[in-house]
Amino acid sequence: MRAVRSPSSRGPQHAVRGRALPQGQPGSPNAVPLIPGVWTTRPGLPGPRAGSLGSVRDLHARVLQAEREVLLPLLDRTLESDFDRTTVCEGWSVRDIVAHCSAVLTALVTGGRPSFTVGDNQRDVEQRRSWPLSDLLAELKQAHDLAAGSAQVEPVVLGLWIHGSDIRDALSIPNAYAAPALSDALALLVEASIAKGIPPVDVTLTDAADRRLESAQVCLGEPSAEPVGWLRTDTPGLFRIVARRRLELVERDIVGVVVEDLRMFH
Repeated sequence: MRAVRSPSSRGPQHAVRGRALPQGQPGSPNAVPLIPGVWTTRPGLPGPRAGSLGSVRDLHARVLQAEREVLLPLLDRTLESDFDRTTVCEGWSVRDIVAHCSAVLTALVTGGRPSFTVGDNQRDVEQRRSWPLSDLLAELKQAHDLAAGSAQVEPVVLGLWIHGSDIRDALSIPNAYAAPALSDALALLVEASIAKGIPPVDVTLTDAADRRLESAQVCLGEPSAEPVGWLRTDTPGLFRIVARRRLELVERDIVGVVVEDLRMFH
């Protein structure tokens, strides 16, 4: 299969096992890994190939801790009436997303159910709608306390980070889908794209310099496979695309795939 290349403005290319990469980005001779310990360099090249169990676990822990440090103070200072604001999650308010996140964390750290269907999630939310807001926030804080450093919550950490972004978005917080722990969240996104079988797509982040990311390149899907597409967007746009959050706000150039191919969350 022929590699899909971006417009010529990307500059000189270095092909590594089918993946076309701009000079100076991961995979090129002078590359600097974006996140140590995850798929940031191409197979056969110097540098870390894949993360050890410890390094990947550290990523989850840092993202969860950063989300806690941003989200919980935000909720504490949010007016109770603002918890009724609608969100990008159809049928759910800010309060409902808080309830969902609290229920998921609580279930995992207390040995509850291992999977979460749409029906299960909706029942959790409806069960908590009659709770006083103070009780709901107390449950969320306790769940975060118990989840700190727990391997049981790793499968849902990135989803919780995205739901935190959904809350920030509903509350009109700037850069809702670009904080906190952005670099670590991007690393988890790469890992998730491999696990979920997302088509191999080379992504160029247009705001990498402004956000002080070490690289503008993110490679979704199997890192050793030839790319079938290319996407150019900013960091919030990438997370909106993979989570299908208000795509009309995303400025993007996409070749070889459609945005639905990149959806990882619901």
